[in-house]
Amino acid sequence: MNSFKINKIIVIIPLILILIITFLIFSNIRNAFIPSTDSSINSNITYLYLIFLVLLGILQFVISINLINQGGFDNQNIENKIETVIEKAKEEKQDSKNEEAALKTINVNEYIKKIIPKENTKTKIDTFTENVLINISKEFEIVQGLFFIKDPKTNLFKSFGKYAYFPDERAQKI
Repeated sequence: MNSFKINKIIVIIPLILILIITFLIFSNIRNAFIPSTDSSINSNITYLYLIFLVLLGILQFVISINLINQGGFDNQNIENKIETVIEKAKEEKQDSKNEEAALKTINVNEYIKKIIPKENTKTKIDTFTENVLINISKEFEIVQGLFFIKDPKTNLFKSFGKYAYFPDERAQKI
């Protein structure tokens, strides 16, 4: 039996005795009010129970103080258990984050296949870029979009495709 269980028993025994003596005192007080019994004997026993009750209370207090001073409640063991539970909770939280991150990893090749249109490569650049934007909108939440392509001669970007973009005038060269 480890020390924690022994110390627990040492503290609980006086507590149980205190409860039993308290019930005996109340039964003697109740019997004292019944006229057919000898009240002098009951009052002497009641005083004896009261004295014993106080002594048990003092004994329990002294035992508890001694156990606390000796570390008999094994606080270190309790602290280690708490730390272990906290570490397990942190590990579980980290594991769940890793699982979420694994679920969120993007397979780039899969998205490329979904986004790039499977049309004839001789399609006009405007149609092709608009289809790319439409496919992007099917995979991701976008409200509107513009597709710019850099002109190698002038080093300027020119708007070729649009998705849900309705301006008063066409986007300017950048």
